[in-house]
Amino acid sequence: MTINVFVSVGSPGTDEQERFTDSIERLLQLGGMESNRGGYSSVAPLKKINESIGPCSGAVIIAFERMYAKKALEQRGGDKEKSHDIYKLPTVWNQIEAAMAYSAGLPLLIVAEKGLADEGLLKQYDWTVQWIDIDEAEIDEPRFQGIFKDWSERVR
Repeated sequence: MTINVFVSVGSPGTDEQERFTDSIERLLQLGGMESNRGGYSSVAPLKKINESIGPCSGAVIIAFERMYAKKALEQRGGDKEKSHDIYKLPTVWNQIEAAMAYSAGLPLLIVAEKGLADEGLLKQYDWTVQWIDIDEAEIDEPRFQGIFKDWSERVR
């Protein structure tokens, strides 16, 4: 019996991101899981996401760079203003979909590109954030395999 897994991933902007996403989906297949990316709806996007998450037993969030800024100010003009020389963000949909999957009680596996801003659900709380280089070889590393195995067992 195949296990459905919701996969949150932005539209890849590079070939490297596409290959990495394909590698994660192959790993899911090898583990007897089927990737469910949901799909886009411009009319009722949150409803569409909720419908896609419904039949799933787990969620994988693949967060890679969508936005890159050479210089950024946080809380600009305030007492706590902070300057960032480089500021990288994933698609906002990673945050929305991760929150919805978590609210649905699904075990989360968050795979985040090193260097992204660690905010929102990219912070480690009661789920694991696997910070890695977006490189297919990273998936074969023992640390990633161990985290994937632990997550897979919770999904089952």
